[in-house]
Amino acid sequence: MKAIKIDSKKRTISLVDVANYRNICNEINNSCERFICPMVFETLDVMYADYYAGINCNSCGFILDGWSHPILGNAIIVGTDFDGDLTDVAMSIQHIEEQITFLSKDTIANWVYSPINLENTFFSKN
Repeated sequence: MKAIKIDSKKRTISLVDVANYRNICNEINNSCERFICPMVFETLDVMYADYYAGINCNSCGFILDGWSHPILGNAIIVGTDFDGDLTDVAMSIQHIEEQITFLSKDTIANWVYSPINLENTFFSKN
């Protein structure tokens, strides 16, 4: 299946082939052991990222427009159908290029280690 690979370190977005779920970890990076799904898009395209990216890659990340937190390391976006089977990605590379901002190691560290200011934060029971 055609998938989109986001390589944070190289700051590239490219098309790759993914044969099955086992290949997703290998495409994310060679040290990936488990992956998570931080995003399901309206097109049923699914993003997968390295679960241990903070430990494994110790590097950069990215954020897409409208998100409140970055993704560490690399990611793969692959299409799925209503049953969860893999299909070709529906989104285009151009769409991701318009939405993405690559983040440096320092920016990621500042985001992770910055103090949380709860002074003006309101919580709701709903």
